[in-house]
Amino acid sequence: VGYFHVYLTKSYGNRSYNKHMEYLKHFFKWLIAKYDLKLTNPFESIQRKVTTVDKKTITGQEFYALLDCITPENGIYISKTKDKKIKKNFYSPFLKNALLLGLHTGGRREEVVGLKWNMIHERDGRPMFIEVVNLKVERKKRVENMGEVAPKIIPITSGLLDLLINLG
Repeated sequence: VGYFHVYLTKSYGNRSYNKHMEYLKHFFKWLIAKYDLKLTNPFESIQRKVTTVDKKTITGQEFYALLDCITPENGIYISKTKDKKIKKNFYSPFLKNALLLGLHTGGRREEVVGLKWNMIHERDGRPMFIEVVNLKVERKKRVENMGEVAPKIIPITSGLLDLLINLG
């Protein structure tokens, strides 16, 4: 364990160190259970290293500049093969609205794509929130389509309401 620790410390960062140590901890746990070995897991007491994530965001001005770049002309991509050039246009007219929905809802790609009008819940004739299946938690718990996980609630803010009205 000590040699492996020194090797990982010199060669990898904290996140990779933790990942490799977890793999070995689970492997030894499996070995002990599978072959009924009378030993303790040497990787059980390893202290995880602290990892930090540097989340970078863009400003509102940069986001809207990105939206302005989404045009049919900018969607053209030419791939070069040995025999010929293949020209494809990846522009989709709904892409701007999808990005705006993602921004206003905070949803993941699959959640934004799966939004339906009947997910909107109203109170006194006014849209209040959108109820979405919490895919992340369901997958983590491996209980898809079982109804055991509380849905994700997305409040309808004034900006999101304006976007929904513009979408029809």
